[in-house]
Amino acid sequence: MKKHKLASLIIISLLFAVAVIGCGQSTQSEHTEQPKPIDIQENGQDQVAEDRDLPQRIVSIVPGMTEVLFDLGLEDRIVGVTLNCDYPVVAASKAIVGDWIINMESLLALEPDLVVGMPSANFQTLDEIEALGINVLAVEAQSIEGIYEIYREVGIVTGTEAMAEEIIENMQNQIATVEEKIATINDEDRLRVFLEIGYEPLYSASVGSLQHELLIIAGGVNAVTVESPWVEYSMESVLADNPDAIIITHPASTAADVAKRSGYSQVTAVVEDRVTDNIDPNILVRPTQRAAQGIEEIAEFLYPQLFN
Repeated sequence: MKKHKLASLIIISLLFAVAVIGCGQSTQSEHTEQPKPIDIQENGQDQVAEDRDLPQRIVSIVPGMTEVLFDLGLEDRIVGVTLNCDYPVVAASKAIVGDWIINMESLLALEPDLVVGMPSANFQTLDEIEALGINVLAVEAQSIEGIYEIYREVGIVTGTEAMAEEIIENMQNQIATVEEKIATINDEDRLRVFLEIGYEPLYSASVGSLQHELLIIAGGVNAVTVESPWVEYSMESVLADNPDAIIITHPASTAADVAKRSGYSQVTAVVEDRVTDNIDPNILVRPTQRAAQGIEEIAEFLYPQLFN
């Protein structure tokens, strides 16, 4: 299966003559009317795709993509989601096709003409779904620009390009407002932050992760500089790094728990009461428009004086 890279904008062939649609992503559907060509960019080369019917029965098998679909106003075309798709709340009213493990019988019963997922979360499942003759769109992002491309790509496939551009513009404006405030903080005064994404074992988000990028845009400096998105860390290393702030993005620990850890009473983040578990982890890890909110919340936590 061809996985859709974020630099690509893919138009998927859709045929609605039968209940279970059977085209692969590389085939073109037949039409009696002359289609209008749409120029797209894929891997740096110009390609031409044809107008075709839009998907009407969409199943999302990952929470982030469920958010994107609802953001684009596609509620009436979404027929299935997973138990993990908890936002927006109305997503719970859709048919459930599993959790991280997809129930293929439940999915097939919905007769989807498009299944949307993410390679890192659903790689094998997406292959299995496509092998059954169902169209698949797989997208992913670990950056703000990548999030913009997700909205554009899904917008093209679903015919919601205008809404996608509106969402992107709103994100850009929200982020620009934060950046304007953060610009008043000198580099030497920017706080070093430990992003705790897991405990026992202790894990942090570093270079290459979406959390890292959101932190940098929010004016923070990542205390972990390992060139890997997710890094297993030791408590001794945290003590040695002595971060100015700690942001907890997992349910296993609270800010109070961190303060009680052995040796942490001397860490600057604890001494100066800059440990938080109040930022919704989902807005920091899901590649959706709420990432802009995540940037704002991080910045306000680190530099509250700029937001009073």
